Amino acid sequence: MNRRTKGRIAVCHAVCRIFDSFGLQLPYGVRRLAEIVEELEQKFPCNRAHSDRVVEYAKAIVAELPIPDDNVATICHAACLHDVGKIGIPGEILRKPGPLTARERDIVRNHPRVAADLLRCLLYPEECIELIYYHHEWFNGHGYPCRAGGKSIPLGARVIAVADAFDAMTSDRPYRQAMTIDEASRELQDCAGSQFDPEVVEALTRAYEKGALVSQRNHQDRIVHDRYSWTRRSR
Repeated sequence: MNRRTKGRIAVCHAVCRIFDSFGLQLPYGVRRLAEIVEELEQKFPCNRAHSDRVVEYAKAIVAELPIPDDNVATICHAACLHDVGKIGIPGEILRKPGPLTARERDIVRNHPRVAADLLRCLLYPEECIELIYYHHEWFNGHGYPCRAGGKSIPLGARVIAVADAFDAMTSDRPYRQAMTIDEASRELQDCAGSQFDPEVVEALTRAYEKGALVSQRNHQDRIVHDRYSWTRRSR
């Protein structure tokens, strides 16, 4: 049995364990990352546009921080794959227009673990995996999946957290309309020190004041309009 085949089997076993823990059935035919990403995009088409924008916002943020180029590449790679664990979330939960139940919240909050298991089995670099695993942790230690806090959260994960939240707030959701960029920027500043790293929020604020976020949003929206015919929505 070659290494690739072993990897595919390991992915299946890892995903089965996650799905079994929530009483869910594993989607048929999920074997490789490309297939996982494709299935996620079919389940939730806007995810591609969301991930693309998170990468661009992460680039704008790290441009304001003293981060080595090698680390920037890892952050952008992780930002691109940060939601791959949502393959473990049923589509009806991702698209639900109302509040989630406690069980549904548990399923959603498990997606960083799902992503880490999948990517580890596929032999992805650990430095990339840890950024995805920690990107929903809060600076005050009240996030998930393991309630890490402060500088114990990798810097790249803190960057992705801010970029992800910014795009989520400025995009339509099934349960609310998008905020303006001004409103989202103020919300991030209000949550600096609790949910988000203040230094990362300040970096995003500097990028915003330079017009980087607006230009990135307009550029990505043009790409989305050209490539897709569906409405952008993400949870």
